[in-house]
Amino acid sequence: MADPFGVLFNRNFYQGRPGGEHVPAALISHTNSLFYAASLIQRHRLNLWFEPDWHSARKLARMSSNCFIYSIPVESFTYSLWKVPGWRPKKDNGERL
Repeated sequence: MADPFGVLFNRNFYQGRPGGEHVPAALISHTNSLFYAASLIQRHRLNLWFEPDWHSARKLARMSSNCFIYSIPVESFTYSLWKVPGWRPKKDNGERL
């Protein structure tokens, strides 16, 4: 069956590429995320910014003093949404160790 949405989105995945077509290589731009965030804050005159990394947020707050930087403290940052953060009290289920 042909792609029913190919006409709408101008896709031609199923036809394949012609044999002589060459895709040119491009350079990858490596930028420092901290300086990029600071340039965005300054360029757009932002008053509020959220930075998930605590250490980067502290550096960013020093770099842009006119913007309020929110962050997650180190002890609260978890990769798993099911893990209880360190600052939250543990549930007392009656067990004593």
